[in-house]
Amino acid sequence: MSVLPNTTIEISHELFCMLKGYSCVQNNEGCSPAIIFHCKKEEEEFYLKAEQSDGEIKREHDIIKWLNGRLPVPEIKYFDEYNGWSFLLMTAAKGYKTGISDSVCEPYEKTLKLVADGLLMVQNVDIADCPFIMNYDVKFQIALHNIETNYIKLFDSYKIKNTYFENYTYVDTYDLDESNKSFETSTEFYDWLLKNKPSPQEKRCFSHGDYGLPNTFIDGNAVTGFIDMGGGGIYCSKWYDIAICIRSIGYHSRNTDEMKKYVDLLFQRLAITPDWDKINYHIWLDRLAGMNNSNGNI
Repeated sequence: MSVLPNTTIEISHELFCMLKGYSCVQNNEGCSPAIIFHCKKEEEEFYLKAEQSDGEIKREHDIIKWLNGRLPVPEIKYFDEYNGWSFLLMTAAKGYKTGISDSVCEPYEKTLKLVADGLLMVQNVDIADCPFIMNYDVKFQIALHNIETNYIKLFDSYKIKNTYFENYTYVDTYDLDESNKSFETSTEFYDWLLKNKPSPQEKRCFSHGDYGLPNTFIDGNAVTGFIDMGGGGIYCSKWYDIAICIRSIGYHSRNTDEMKKYVDLLFQRLAITPDWDKINYHIWLDRLAGMNNSNGNI
């Protein structure tokens, strides 16, 4: 019997042979429910995702396969389900992940422009034959499932106060409007989001699904890769990925002034005016309906 290091997860003989000679170290970055291993041998490196078979790895596999040739995504080396688990082995993304406080990303102004370029690359994917849908209906199905299965832990530690927050201010409890009502439960929050859903009046576009800085890779001059695209698909608004990106900039910024500077750079490069109602709404929606409820992987 072959198992992954420091686990009881059995792997197939084929996967065992593929990983023979590689060091496989568990990667604990992010908040994905999948167990992730960094597998390396000399200059060659892969990432292995393992998750129980009712998870999202199959969808991620299908999306990456479809995106091959459309976006710089990892190459799939192996995918299979074995003994109740799904396994996805991929090449490592080229370049280095974007960040603001990382010295490798200096100058940060150039990095933020590349982050904007990556957003445009994703949103400009031709969706004519795209079989993956990630619209409001799907998002609310995911949110309701998360609530019903007690996957949402949001309200265990705090309430979401229903007061509008100042533009550019990153906070962990996202405020909602100018009244003083607080939501006691995730169900109340869900009902508010459903009632205030924006009208789908925009052109549909492809969405990454989790466009945080760590999921975009650059080489200093160009965007070289995207990862964690299991929540991707055709979305009814460009503002979802923009909102998640802004939340990520806020999380990685060292202070509010820095965040303002980099958010302004982002919109200058995108050549659009921020719609804060839609940005804030999609940040709040992701709190309940992120594919992995990955509130920390931002």
